[in-house]
Amino acid sequence: MLVDQSDSSEPLRTNLRASVADGASYSVMVALGETNFQLFAVALAAGETLVGLVATVPMMLGAVLQLCTPWALKVTKNFQGWIVGTAVLQAASLLILPFAVLLQGNAAIACVLLAATLYWCGVLACAPAWNTWIEGILPLSIRTRYLASRARVSQVFAMLGSSAADW
Repeated sequence: MLVDQSDSSEPLRTNLRASVADGASYSVMVALGETNFQLFAVALAAGETLVGLVATVPMMLGAVLQLCTPWALKVTKNFQGWIVGTAVLQAASLLILPFAVLLQGNAAIACVLLAATLYWCGVLACAPAWNTWIEGILPLSIRTRYLASRARVSQVFAMLGSSAADW
């Protein structure tokens, strides 16, 4: 959790470390979850059309929710609450997938479609708020260098997560 940055640089360092850990864990989640919804549908013997729907419909619905994000943030004025809520939605959506294995046929695919939709709604609704929030936390003097470094760490963890998923 990010902390107030009053006078000292220690809260900023704490925020920066927390943000790197957040980026790394998010990248692992992407590698293990987001990239495998279609594979999960194929494993459940979904046809090409249903796999195509799992790949596209959730992203479209997530994009619609993303369009509502600025309005919701204006009304709630709670960036942290929105970010945490959408991140919880993302994580919780992955917990739905094991239930698909217990179901048969279209019900199993509907379960995957629901999980993917909730996931993409969470990720796409979170992004604008997170980008605005992190910009307010990072001093301009370190922003570019820090975000580049954070992206490198995140990419390494995405690669590790993908390797673990393929293993």
